[in-house]
Amino acid sequence: MRITNRFHSHLGLRLLGWFLLLSLVPLLVSNWIGYWSSYSIIEGLLDSTLDAVAEVQVSYIRSRIGR
Repeated sequence: MRITNRFHSHLGLRLLGWFLLLSLVPLLVSNWIGYWSSYSIIEGLLDSTLDAVAEVQVSYIRSRIGR
């Protein structure tokens, strides 16, 4: 009886491990895709904002020098 309990316990642990692995892989992949997409969007917004700020500063400096 002890041998069968150990076998079922070992089998149950192996099945639990496989189910966890099979459920975590899609979760991790979808989170990585979401992270990468968000990173790209934020990077694009940051570039456009910095370009706009730089243009304003250049225009201010040119107006101050021109006086």
